[in-house]
Amino acid sequence: MKHTEHREGLEPAQEADPIIAELSRALHALRSEISSRSVVAVESNGKRYRSFPSAQKFMQQLWKLQEQFRIPVHSLPTLSIPEDESLEDIHAGYDARNNVVYIPERAWVSANDPYQLGDKVGEEVFGHCYRYHHLCRYGEKPDRDLPGGGKVERGDVEEFYGFLGRKIFLRMLRERKADRLFFPHGLVTPPKDAAVVDAEIQSLRQCMAGWLVPNRQQMQSEIVSKQCHREGYSKAQTFDVDAPSWERIKEMYSMQSEDAAQRFLM
Repeated sequence: MKHTEHREGLEPAQEADPIIAELSRALHALRSEISSRSVVAVESNGKRYRSFPSAQKFMQQLWKLQEQFRIPVHSLPTLSIPEDESLEDIHAGYDARNNVVYIPERAWVSANDPYQLGDKVGEEVFGHCYRYHHLCRYGEKPDRDLPGGGKVERGDVEEFYGFLGRKIFLRMLRERKADRLFFPHGLVTPPKDAAVVDAEIQSLRQCMAGWLVPNRQQMQSEIVSKQCHREGYSKAQTFDVDAPSWERIKEMYSMQSEDAAQRFLM
């Protein structure tokens, strides 16, 4: 009997879905490049990056999943993969000014990362990136920094959409029976417990109480970021993304910040 080889994470029925099959091949190629260590890193803004030929091919295939949103192909973000030697130094993020998604190397190849690859791709691409493009398309003038660059009005609202992006990405994949390709556990990784985040915030505040704190402003920004993530994530975690139609979800992404806060965060 002839055996058919299937790529990691795909069932035979999934190979019949051309979008998933191509996405799987692009993901496999990108992971192979990252693991090979054959690409030399260059330093930029104090961080080290390696340029992977397969990165944009992966993004092009990923973009084909979003047929429900119909964001034009010219809005496709660039994927940048920072070289990370420390778990704490580099985080995933979306730079809205330059339309760049950052997802560090360990997210693609490490089994020790506390989050699944789907969590990071979902949040940055289908959360922050989609939200920003919908705001621009529908006329809101964001006026506060997004993580990594760009502007929004309320951090807690945008982190709500960020975490929502994880769940929306999982829904997209489930509808194509391919969720395990990016979510090996089959579910979105839950956020940190609120009590843990509160303890981290309290620790930062105690550090700021000292007489000589050279990075006081940075600490304050970190406190605000943790508060925004805690509030936004907790509300998005309980939101059922399977219930609304895709048209309704598109409308949600286009809501003004204050309207979204009243609807989802109160």
